[in-house]
Amino acid sequence: MITAYRNEYKHYCKTTFELPDGTPMMFLELPWRNNEIGKSCIPYGAYIIDRDHTGKHRWYKFRNEETDPRTFIEIHPAIKLSQLEGCLAPCFDIKGGDRTADPIGVDSIKACQKLVEWFGEDSWVLRIVEAR
Repeated sequence: MITAYRNEYKHYCKTTFELPDGTPMMFLELPWRNNEIGKSCIPYGAYIIDRDHTGKHRWYKFRNEETDPRTFIEIHPAIKLSQLEGCLAPCFDIKGGDRTADPIGVDSIKACQKLVEWFGEDSWVLRIVEAR
């Protein structure tokens, strides 16, 4: 299980975690908007993540029954919030600061590749909690 710690800012969320080898990573996410489809980060909780070979982006996806009523939530490369529709973008850093309205996810494709190196075709659990 990967535990990720979310910091919520006005315009976005930064969710930090470590891979099993200690590599620090983060997710760039939309801000909390009451779990609104296509416009909000996902709620805090634990989710099963599966390898995705059929979705729009084909990296990883959340199991639909875990995110009801939302569906097709993916983990995929993105550098801007406008590229996310409720999905999560792995990256190695987020540029712009806590108050920016337009944060930039750094090395998102490389971060996705790193997830595939670790998890490959296996399912895994992602637990998102509030940062301390």
